Amino acid sequence: MNSRHRVLGCAVLLGLLASALAPAKELPGDRSRLISLNSWAIDTRAPAAVPEALSFRPRAGDVSEVVLVKFSGPVTGLQLAALKAAGARIYTYLPHDTFLVRLPVGLAAQDGFRSAVGASWTGPYHPAYKISRQVAGTRASGKPTPKNKYRSLFLQVYPDADLGALRDSLLALGIDDVAGQAKNAFFSRLRLLVSDEDVVRFREDLARLPEVFWIDFEPRRRLLNDTTIWVGQSGLSGGQTTPVFTRGIYGEGQTIAVLDTGLDADMCWFRDTALGLPPVNACNGGTVTDPAQRKVIAVNFLWATECAGGVGGTEWDTQDHGSHVAGTAAGDDFANLLLHNTADGMAPGAKLVIQDGGYQIDNCGDLPGIGCPVVDLNPLFQQTYDQGARIHTNSWGDNENAAVQNNYSAGSQDVDEFMWNHKDFLVFFAAGNSGPNNATVSTPSTAKSAVSVGSTLRGTSADSMSTFSSCGPTDDGRIKPEITVPGSSIISANADNNTATNNCNTKSTSGTSMATPGAAGLTALIRQYYVDGWYPSGAANAADGFTPSAALLRASLVNSGQNMTGTTVMPANCQGWGRVLLDNTLYFSAAAETRKLFAIEDAGFPPGSSNDGFVFPVTVNSSGVPLKVTLAWTDFPSTPAANPHLNNDLDLIVSGPSGTFRGNVFAGGVSTTGGNADRRNTLEQVLLAAPVAGTYSITVRSFNVPNGPQPFALVATGDFPVSPGNQHPLANAGADQIAATNATATLNGSASSDPDAAPAPLTYLWSQVDGVPVKILNGNQAQATFRPDLPGTYVFQLRVGDGATTATDLVTVEVRRSKPR
Repeated sequence: MNSRHRVLGCAVLLGLLASALAPAKELPGDRSRLISLNSWAIDTRAPAAVPEALSFRPRAGDVSEVVLVKFSGPVTGLQLAALKAAGARIYTYLPHDTFLVRLPVGLAAQDGFRSAVGASWTGPYHPAYKISRQVAGTRASGKPTPKNKYRSLFLQVYPDADLGALRDSLLALGIDDVAGQAKNAFFSRLRLLVSDEDVVRFREDLARLPEVFWIDFEPRRRLLNDTTIWVGQSGLSGGQTTPVFTRGIYGEGQTIAVLDTGLDADMCWFRDTALGLPPVNACNGGTVTDPAQRKVIAVNFLWATECAGGVGGTEWDTQDHGSHVAGTAAGDDFANLLLHNTADGMAPGAKLVIQDGGYQIDNCGDLPGIGCPVVDLNPLFQQTYDQGARIHTNSWGDNENAAVQNNYSAGSQDVDEFMWNHKDFLVFFAAGNSGPNNATVSTPSTAKSAVSVGSTLRGTSADSMSTFSSCGPTDDGRIKPEITVPGSSIISANADNNTATNNCNTKSTSGTSMATPGAAGLTALIRQYYVDGWYPSGAANAADGFTPSAALLRASLVNSGQNMTGTTVMPANCQGWGRVLLDNTLYFSAAAETRKLFAIEDAGFPPGSSNDGFVFPVTVNSSGVPLKVTLAWTDFPSTPAANPHLNNDLDLIVSGPSGTFRGNVFAGGVSTTGGNADRRNTLEQVLLAAPVAGTYSITVRSFNVPNGPQPFALVATGDFPVSPGNQHPLANAGADQIAATNATATLNGSASSDPDAAPAPLTYLWSQVDGVPVKILNGNQAQATFRPDLPGTYVFQLRVGDGATTATDLVTVEVRRSKPR
């Protein structure tokens, strides 16, 4: 970074720091008055305690401004529609019940605006709010900093901002060292490589730039099996058996993506003796694959240095980390395909897509292919998605000190953004190797919808955590990691950095890096279980097969969690919801098991839904099998500027003869009555060790859905009757139509159907999701009506339910002004 700039006084920002560091936790009090940011807690009933130098100052000629619009409670669909109708450009949701929007200058301050949209408060988004606690707390050392010790400073930028104009503004400030940039529909980014002196010198000026939304450090990205197979399938008391393999489920038809240091592709676990090396996409974002390859269908090189002049035979994995990880996920020795060999992976029948990030320690990380200048992970996920992968495993994380490891970073946001836009794509991240203390879990495993994986000891010692395994909670109090898998002394592939030697060597390595691909591979087995139609009958039936969502995979994985006796009882900061044990969840009829599986995917709740609920009844035959219920949903992405990070908030409630239980209210490792609803996690669980026999109602309820629709997945295990399965209803909201103002328009969902007409008659619910708010008449009937006063585009959602699950459809009504008579 160029230093052609005056040195600013530090008094203002040091004063800010005292205010900024304190609100890491929410202020006590009524959420109806509070806005909780990463850097600030705003009490809307008190004057803003913002330093003058970092308060918002309108500029001459501005036609719009960015403001905070707060509501007194969960935002309704009508309030959302009114906000959009007022011309608001909504950027993001912030806790609590607040939107960051762009409006015409002065509009937000008008009482009429607040009344029209139902807001309780509006106020400016001050430059002070843009500076993270870590950036605000940075001090200049007074000593020169070598360039190889510079830090990565991220500017998050409004998606409609002109990046070229922003770079001109940076040049005018004397900043010319931009190490990467990317446009993004959520928030665009620029990366600056800076010294601490630069941070102190420029942070206030950066915050005053109107294009900038958030300023934070981006952590460096660093690299963070024999017994794992039976531990993950049957557990410590299962006789070291592999019941999932026994049923013929090896991961066939599944593709796992591995982003790491590459792959020694000629090794016996990956080699195709007939076709040779897999196809290469050399730093071009390409998606070429060869599905005929028996194991690796593509290797995508990401580091330009490796691609320069062509990829040679000694550049496929120069560090060996990637080959070990890939082998744990899905390695299969060609000498005995799908038969257990030393160092075979968790899903030996699955295919692999490899993303080779290279290896070279620099300012941005150990994996240069995802370091400088990469500032957005979405294209990397998209590449493998286009190649057919639906599970993506990452044995890397940040390289910062523990004080800031557990935050929600730009990388966490990228993971949540991609998963929100691709709800059948599940991402795994290593929790980190900074344990055993709490609050050491690394980013991006702090993403809300990804699976963060902790490490246990191996083999018969797997009831104890590895001492290095990072623990939660996250900085906003979420449970991370979600699950654990053996990661100590794991035997897997040992690369020799040469793709012409056909080696078959192994080595033992420890780390959450080793646990994470194990979890990904085990999840590939779960995915095949659903795709091949093992649910609900417990036997393979192609007609029952379906493509599971990431939420269903995550719910199934977490529901399998076995409480570890060698650490704090679950759910806990280190073991999360327990060690993966697939036999706890997957039901096989041939085994004559008393424990059955109930699984649901639901279209969920429309935007603005609050206190709506769906009830799923289950019959428990006996107390001999625990009743375990897990709710999961893929949440809308948050932003590092927020704290806490939950966006769409759902609740799990289980009621029956044993009492009423809320999700995640535990005592001594089992659910207990009472307690409060969880307002942090995208996973909720109820566990009754010995449920009283009878009928239980499993309720999923919306508390706050500012960004919908929000689907969810529900998994339950217990002593249930064998279910023949329920066919989902089909929602049909009718064709888009044109209507006139001051005339009745009809919404017609009569074409909706239920293939099996069970378990109950169809129910209907109409709601408005866009346009000037209108009153819907007969909204719980197949045909509903509304009468628009104003022209414009109106969008409505129809939700139909059959008593067990629901489906939704949208219809757009273009309203035109009536011709005068």
